[in-house]
Amino acid sequence: MEQILNKAEEVIQFSTKKPKLTMKVLYTLIEEIQLKNDLLVQRVNVLEQQFIEFNQSQAEIAAANEELFQQEIQAKEALAQEVLERGIQVSRAERHSPTRKKPFWYIG
Repeated sequence: MEQILNKAEEVIQFSTKKPKLTMKVLYTLIEEIQLKNDLLVQRVNVLEQQFIEFNQSQAEIAAANEELFQQEIQAKEALAQEVLERGIQVSRAERHSPTRKKPFWYIG
């Protein structure tokens, strides 16, 4: 037996013999590892499914944004074409109406 003093000055005894590794201990260790492995596999499957769903939703959003962007471009092009077809139909005086100055004595 070997003795070690810890910070609280307590005597801790350790056995110098190596523990026996029996088939029963090995079997329980293997079962624990298999259980942990199964849980990790389930977690990976769930995360993969979430990743697939996330990618699908991102693709749908990207497609919707692209469609909206194309609609905006078409609307702007149609407006520009309409302006070009119409030309200048309104006189400059009507487009730029002067602001009338109010007289000094005007109260209102």
